[in-house]
Amino acid sequence: RYVLATTNRDIYMQDMQIGTAIPVVTGSNFFPQAIFSPDADWIAYVDGKPGALTIQEIFISSQDGQTKRQISAHQDGTIASLNWSAD
Repeated sequence: RYVLATTNRDIYMQDMQIGTAIPVVTGSNFFPQAIFSPDADWIAYVDGKPGALTIQEIFISSQDGQTKRQISAHQDGTIASLNWSAD
């Protein structure tokens, strides 16, 4: 029912039943690598750490982009790919 479209810095969610797309994230400091949670209620993505925008962190967002939360805490390094396990 939903499709995530990711540009170099943005994430859009397309609802295929009603044919509309909404921006979930705009202006990420990194390629967001957006993925759905197993139940498709949440979207995980990569962005810059607040206060240290050159450090990659993992965030989750609601489908409408209104609720966002950082779920990782890195000091350095990069995130190669996201994988949301159903376990």
